[in-house]
Amino acid sequence: GLEVQFTMAVTDNFTLRGNGSYLHSEYNKFVADTNDDGIDDVDLSNADVNRAPEYQWNLDAIYEHDLFGGDMRWLLNANYTDESIFVYSAVAPQYDGMTDDVTLLNASITYTAGDGKYFVRAYGRNLTDETYKVGELPVADLWTFAYYGEPQTFGMEFGMNFDL
Repeated sequence: GLEVQFTMAVTDNFTLRGNGSYLHSEYNKFVADTNDDGIDDVDLSNADVNRAPEYQWNLDAIYEHDLFGGDMRWLLNANYTDESIFVYSAVAPQYDGMTDDVTLLNASITYTAGDGKYFVRAYGRNLTDETYKVGELPVADLWTFAYYGEPQTFGMEFGMNFDL
């Protein structure tokens, strides 16, 4: 695999940072006798390692400035995760559980007091309201149980630092 990261100060107030990764992972040899009859009935040799997406990347654009004696931070984030095998089915390959490839856009605006004792943040996650699987479990050959990532979400956070 390969991973790269960068941080670039475009101006005194504007920063770009990101990372990207490529991962080629597979089992060299993976056999199992799941019913103790002396015969290997599962062979995942040369199959992809589960929950290991091939490509991932993340990009942050951050703008910071002073406001009312404190700090204001505007963040726009985009991140991508490639599809991957989530779990292998013991029944047949067509029942293997998968995750979806997904690109998410997120944003936040944070005000931190000048003394650092508190902050308030407004955020939005999954701004394009993507529907995507984060896991999928086959149940015999009857059905597949899938669960999905967080939908478009908006919220507020408040925090205090008691150490100052």
